[in-house]
Amino acid sequence: MTKILNLRENILINLNYDKTEFLKRFKGIIDYDKGILKDELYKSDKKYIGKIDSENFTLRKKRKFMNPKIVSSNANGKIIEFKDKISIEIEINGTDVIANLALIVSPIFFICFIVGIIVKEAYPLLTIIIPLTILFLILPRIKIKNDLSKFKSELVNELNKL
Repeated sequence: MTKILNLRENILINLNYDKTEFLKRFKGIIDYDKGILKDELYKSDKKYIGKIDSENFTLRKKRKFMNPKIVSSNANGKIIEFKDKISIEIEINGTDVIANLALIVSPIFFICFIVGIIVKEAYPLLTIIIPLTILFLILPRIKIKNDLSKFKSELVNELNKL
């Protein structure tokens, strides 16, 4: 779904130290992920929550309860070691499971709503509903795309600081 809507980006970062040093530094900026609903339990100053092992990692930004600026982007990375250097391949997804569900259900809902209006022959309502439908279908995708680019730039900055 994210591939079709162009809500996914890939980046490659090269760092000049070995894998063990990277893992030590990287673990310093993330908390271990225990589920989306448990983000409020973390009292640390770390911005990211995720999992990391010697080959791969996943991470996302912490979410705060009732925060309208929640970023649903997440990153999956692969750590590749070359002699004394490492290369990190990262795939950033602009949506999580809940956002994907919303992107699938909302068009179906609006199609059913418009078909209901046509069946009831309430054609004047279409002049109001169709523009609103277009707005409700386009604005979330624009927000997700903006959040994706913001998450990407913040993540690249964090990794370059390591």
